[in-house]
Amino acid sequence: MSKVIIYDFETFMYDCLLGANIIDENGKSYIYQTWVLDEIREFYKNHQNDLWVGHNNYEYDDLLLDGIVKFKDPYETNSKIMAKTYISYNKIKLYSIDLMRLKSETYALKLTELLCGKNIHTTEVPFTIKRQLTKEEKEKTERYNRSDLIQTTYNYNMMYDLIKLKFDIITEFNLNLLQCLSLPGSALAAKVLNAKYNPSLQYAEVKPILYDNLKLTNSTVLDYYMKKRYKSDEPFTILFNGVELSFGNGGMHGAVKQAFFEKVIYIDVKGYYNLLALLYDLLPRNLSDEAKLKYKHMYETQLELKKTNPVKREAYKVILLAVIGSMFRANSPFYDPENYLLLTALGQVFIYSLLERLQDLIDVVQVNTDGLMIVPKDWNNVEAVISIAREWEKETGFDIKIDYLYNLWQRDVNTYCCQDDKGNVICKGDAFKNYDIGDKAYASQSIFKCKEAPIIAQGIVQFLIYGITPEDYISKHKRDLRLYQYACSTGKGYDYLTYDSKNIRTMEEYTEKIQSPSRVFALKSNEIYGTVYKHKDRFGKVSQSKYPSLPDNSFIYNYALSDADEEIYKKIDYQYYVEKIYKKLRDFIGE
Repeated sequence: MSKVIIYDFETFMYDCLLGANIIDENGKSYIYQTWVLDEIREFYKNHQNDLWVGHNNYEYDDLLLDGIVKFKDPYETNSKIMAKTYISYNKIKLYSIDLMRLKSETYALKLTELLCGKNIHTTEVPFTIKRQLTKEEKEKTERYNRSDLIQTTYNYNMMYDLIKLKFDIITEFNLNLLQCLSLPGSALAAKVLNAKYNPSLQYAEVKPILYDNLKLTNSTVLDYYMKKRYKSDEPFTILFNGVELSFGNGGMHGAVKQAFFEKVIYIDVKGYYNLLALLYDLLPRNLSDEAKLKYKHMYETQLELKKTNPVKREAYKVILLAVIGSMFRANSPFYDPENYLLLTALGQVFIYSLLERLQDLIDVVQVNTDGLMIVPKDWNNVEAVISIAREWEKETGFDIKIDYLYNLWQRDVNTYCCQDDKGNVICKGDAFKNYDIGDKAYASQSIFKCKEAPIIAQGIVQFLIYGITPEDYISKHKRDLRLYQYACSTGKGYDYLTYDSKNIRTMEEYTEKIQSPSRVFALKSNEIYGTVYKHKDRFGKVSQSKYPSLPDNSFIYNYALSDADEEIYKKIDYQYYVEKIYKKLRDFIGE
């Protein structure tokens, strides 16, 4: 593949536009657009051996191109795609990547424009026009299409490492590129290990084994495992050293709430479920003995690659994790719910057995499925704590990593921030989803499910770790509007958004439909009160609800943030963000 084709279709009843940003092997690019169907077919013919990249193209653009190349009417194909009735029995040859399918979560292309601070460009020409487009309408559509191509190209460059990883997996395991390029990690793993779906495994019971190295004194925990109570959907809790521990299908969890610790021991079991499945023969039972040996070899190989070739190691980790992660998913090639529940239960009780050994020496900070955060009752006994952990490691065959964490603030289970021994900030939990809005977070797609403005999470960390007040932090970063933006979109189950405003002085009310997604800021005004609502229309019956997580008083700004004038800065209610940070901080430090 010498070129990359970033592409996007715009389809109307009597017109169809193909837009493409063609990137050559030297990184140089140019935009190509055509409304002529024969030219689209010729373009495909000339580039059928190149890599085609789009956004949601697996569900739309790839199918539309398939139809056009086969001389089908684009609008009819478009209608069938929308109705999910388009069937192609012999699809055209197409090496394609869908940026929206690189990870499990999906997101709108316009959301990526919003998060980048760009103008959220929506079409000016309705796709429902029942005539041929005018020259002016075509020019507007071309501008809209070009905007989408530019944003998709930006996303491609930012997410290149994820794309390269897929190619690395296909190359490393000698898979068919054309067949496997569009497959998710679990399907690739099935190809590598020749796994086939076996529904009968749902009923093929497995008996728990009380291994010699699984030493438990708590009868409730022992019964949870041996009497297969882990198969119940109901979790159960016990009290351990004053901390409530919960056991269940989602793992074992427990934590001290609203707590601060200057120094914590973090014991992490590396590759826990992978190793657990290997050591105790709990891989999916639809894998052959040969496949299980291959899985074991892959696990050992990725350990060797950790230091010699970390990039190549990622290809192995994707396959290893996909197998375990798919065992409880119906219709997965690795579907084996009995083994999966037994595997997760065994993982929980083994971790608990370590806790029991440490019980007299430690206080619990947090317990998770594959690790512990603890503090010695007496730091003079820290070597004894570590010695017990290493003894447990040796007896069980697991591989543990022991680190120290500092300045740990903990809200509850899985929500905390702290520093490692190099001073790097570590954040985990919903309170910190927007802590990092940099390139790394964008490339990993971790910021696409944002609910709060990034300044909220950043303000929490700045106060807890560095002692910087929300007032001071916001005062310093008032000009960075990306930190203050909220995103709102219709989402599933709703049809459109409105911005409803009221003039408190005149009592006049206004309602206007707004695009999805839209960018929202907190509004500072003693006169205007504005709120975003989402609406659903079911057979003429319209219902509405206030959009959650947004400021009570807000305004819309969908243009590029770089174009914002002083009036926009004056409209923003910075005090709202200060108070929101303090409110969130109380969840960590109390009233």
